Amino acid sequence: MKKHILLYDAIEFGHHKNYVIFFAKNLVSLQCRVSIIFPNAEKLKNEFNEDEINHLQFFDHHKFDLKKSLRFKIWQNWQELKYNFKRVHENVDLMFIMWFDDFKFNTDHPLILKTFLHYFNWTFKSPWFGINVHQVHFRKPTTKHEIWSKELITRHKFCKGVGVFDEGIVHQYQKNVKRPIYVFPDVTKTDLKNESNLEINNKIVLAGVGDRRKGILRFIRASELSENTNWHFSIVGKINWKEFTDTEIQELQNALNTKNVSSTGFIENEAEMNDEIASADFVFAAYEDFPHSSNILTKAAAFKKFVLVNKGFLMAERATKYQLGLVLENDSILDLNLLHSKTSDLNPQFDLYCKTHSMNQLRSVLAEIIE
Repeated sequence: MKKHILLYDAIEFGHHKNYVIFFAKNLVSLQCRVSIIFPNAEKLKNEFNEDEINHLQFFDHHKFDLKKSLRFKIWQNWQELKYNFKRVHENVDLMFIMWFDDFKFNTDHPLILKTFLHYFNWTFKSPWFGINVHQVHFRKPTTKHEIWSKELITRHKFCKGVGVFDEGIVHQYQKNVKRPIYVFPDVTKTDLKNESNLEINNKIVLAGVGDRRKGILRFIRASELSENTNWHFSIVGKINWKEFTDTEIQELQNALNTKNVSSTGFIENEAEMNDEIASADFVFAAYEDFPHSSNILTKAAAFKKFVLVNKGFLMAERATKYQLGLVLENDSILDLNLLHSKTSDLNPQFDLYCKTHSMNQLRSVLAEIIE
């Protein structure tokens, strides 16, 4: 009998849609029946072929009016999950919580957390698996109590394991979690929209939402250097203007008024973003204080483009291991004139990186979990 797998995500934006689709397609290929709880779930249907649809069912996520208090927000996230779960009137063999980050407590009194866990053991008895996207507390200095508090929920009787996107934290994580830990690949879409019309001419791109964390100010300031005026700087995505001061906004607008800096604005079609990356010389991914994984490395590797990342954390570790590009000193001036000469000495393992973060690898991990 086919296993029935439930994919649960309460968030629609960013990578969430893609990951639900990737998981569903691979689980169907593994002979599973798949239910999806997702905001505006019906919109996902056109991402699947007719044969896949026959093994899928979709439920619109019902969202609660959540409290602003972090303690009550997390509590209500679990209540919201249980409410939505009851709408699936079939036995579920395993539920994937696709954004487990919002289901883990931060620091709180141990008695409160233990009481919640006892209540949860009593009221929720479906097997589940948590997908961690951001594991900051294993990459940055924190207290042992904070780590213990966050991971306590994995002691729930029906927790079958957790997944991470950061291979560098598994050893430390395993000390705090007594469940199986799986490393998931950073899969991404790599289809192009205009494959026959991709000119490459001294172009560097910053892909995704342009905010302070992405290093957009450092990016546009590099465009102001006189020796870099023959380069084109492309911000591929919308700019999050709310994150900047009035002076910084003026600086950004002044840069966008020059001939060698542009912004695409919000891109709904990911293939258009891929076109921008495929037509670039370099991909700027020197994010500020960014300990997470990012599928921008997978996209860059797929199109055999060197990346620029900041020193420290996971992206620098991967860039060094696979020779994907250059690791920069934080806040150093970005001198594009040296990039070609510095990367000429690298022996990039683009294909190996893509294989490590491929759909085939995702399928293998899922097969191991559901066996």
